[in-house]
Amino acid sequence: MATDFAVPEHVLPLREQVTRFIEDRVYPAEETLHEGTEASGALLKDLQRQAKAEGLWALGHPKELGGGGLPFMDYVYVNEVQGRSEYGQLALGTYTLQDSLMLNKYANATWREQYLERLVAAEVSPSFAMTEPDVASSDPTQLQTRAELDGDEWVIHGRKWFTTGANRAAYTTVMCRTEPDAPDHAAFSMIIVPTDTPGYDIVRETPVLGIRGGHCEVAYNAVRVPYENLLGPRGKGFVIAQERLGPGRIFHCMRWLGQAQRAFELMCDRANERWAHG
Repeated sequence: MATDFAVPEHVLPLREQVTRFIEDRVYPAEETLHEGTEASGALLKDLQRQAKAEGLWALGHPKELGGGGLPFMDYVYVNEVQGRSEYGQLALGTYTLQDSLMLNKYANATWREQYLERLVAAEVSPSFAMTEPDVASSDPTQLQTRAELDGDEWVIHGRKWFTTGANRAAYTTVMCRTEPDAPDHAAFSMIIVPTDTPGYDIVRETPVLGIRGGHCEVAYNAVRVPYENLLGPRGKGFVIAQERLGPGRIFHCMRWLGQAQRAFELMCDRANERWAHG
């Protein structure tokens, strides 16, 4: 049976509304947003205000958290056109979706109260630390960052890199080995580390082709956080990571399809307008 890739009829009006917002509001702002200045921040906040006013804010987040409550498959189609600009997810409040869902399911009352609604409202930013410089992090069983209990505190030692947004985040969710005697897939946990914690040291912004910074290498030098900063059960880091990364990969792919479509359209426009000089 043939697969139908057509956008569902009930999604089309919202998808078109998001398309118009991205092309008419976000495209013209890209040059300023890319500069990373105070003016860039003010412009982004204005775009976010407009998105909230027009009912386009955080469409994929659950309604009980202040989002639009779109079902997963409906949001996938919207995410494609949102991705036509790299600033789309920031302007429309979906940048925090994976972290919000993770906190909503696993965080204790303290962290839910401190971060969850503020994440959805774009009042604070999250970051997630999994990849490390000294191992092939495509196999997370090799991760070396560890956390050991000292009384009622976790003490974290290690180094992560490509931690997106660590330099502006309120906290980082760190995947680290907490159960040294357990099988690999039951040896890791997730721990919330506020970025102003002593020992949380940003080493550098790791260069990435086509992006002006934002992907950080971070050293964890005897970072101490309370036991309660554990996100979910001990030893369930792999489970939580897959619940986060599974839909995240789909979201990324749909945004990249949007970018590819925009690039194709730009190429066609250029081909039609170009004078070949003879």
